[in-house]
Amino acid sequence: MKFHTYAVAAGCCLVTAQAAPEDAAPLRAAGAADAAAVEESQADPAEDAGVVENDAPAAEVSLKDFDAKRLVAELGGENATIRLGAEEEVERRFVEGQDSEALVAELLRTYAESDDPEQWERARELLVLWAVRFSDFGPNHGFLGVQHRLVVFPSAEGKPRYAVQVDRVVSDEPAEAAGVKVGDRILMIDDVDLNTLHGDLSFYRHIFKRGGGRKVVLKVLREGEGEIEIPAVLGRQRREYFRNLDNFERSATDLFHDWLESNDVPLR
Repeated sequence: MKFHTYAVAAGCCLVTAQAAPEDAAPLRAAGAADAAAVEESQADPAEDAGVVENDAPAAEVSLKDFDAKRLVAELGGENATIRLGAEEEVERRFVEGQDSEALVAELLRTYAESDDPEQWERARELLVLWAVRFSDFGPNHGFLGVQHRLVVFPSAEGKPRYAVQVDRVVSDEPAEAAGVKVGDRILMIDDVDLNTLHGDLSFYRHIFKRGGGRKVVLKVLREGEGEIEIPAVLGRQRREYFRNLDNFERSATDLFHDWLESNDVPLR
């Protein structure tokens, strides 16, 4: 009679006998009885009592188990299909909010360090997309709620004076709440003098960078009242305004450059 040893899941060994055909039936019966006895002897009392050793639910497969470095590296691969697939995968994860932090960190590293022109350009394009459409960079920044333009007029001293003139006050926004009126000429915002050829841009940048929820003081020249000061509490730019770049005298590139600056990443 030959004996064979088999490994089983519990880490033990089960020895079975290979017998001649005439001995097979009795041995199978005996083996089944022995196996039942062994199983009964090894039964966990806790299971009999209805207690499960680990009753935590099985962990779901995480959608975040991925390699950001590998995915970004594929943006510069030789295979065009792989490059396109990697770009689409990054955009999909942006849209679905998956692994955004890890992806943006790797894209920023690639933007700052990569010597591969194709990989660098794709990383830059994806970072622009992130900054303009998906990040909180815009909405967390300041919003006053006026349409304005740069005007020049003679000052009291007879010299040309630049100012930001309010052409429209948006309803239910901070400017209206503060009492800003159409026709007001804003001379200063906080300590920023707008008497420059780019005073309108300085005005916008100060509001944008000051941030939502922060207070500003406008020095305004109002017809019939002279120079007055108007305090205002800035709102936060809503996403629908921020994503529609037509609402701003800025381009996606300008916004991207500001976003890079906010992340201490040098412009390349």
